[in-house]
Amino acid sequence: MAPGNPKSMALILLFSIALLFSVTTAARKKTHSIKECVKLVFDPPPVAPTFWKRTLCRDLLRTNVKSFQITGDLSQEYLTALKKLPRFNNNPAGLNNFLCGLGPAKEAAMKLGC
Repeated sequence: MAPGNPKSMALILLFSIALLFSVTTAARKKTHSIKECVKLVFDPPPVAPTFWKRTLCRDLLRTNVKSFQITGDLSQEYLTALKKLPRFNNNPAGLNNFLCGLGPAKEAAMKLGC
């Protein structure tokens, strides 16, 4: 397909719409998605999930972490899901070390005692 070809442009547009639809659909169920993604990334199931699910989950969590690094505010859904993980359950020091390792904003780092 040559550049500027209407068929190739239509295919690119169709692919872009499909990708946008899948991302917005995943974002609609944000709370459920964050909990599910935290489990998927930090406590993977025995059966590997699909490539797209892993990719969308990593992007969703990466967005939350990037926001935390800039603003110092971590979404409550993400924090709650982290606290329920076996490695952080009843281990506030481990959770605190993990959060400090994310490189939070200065104000959040002071709150956490980093």
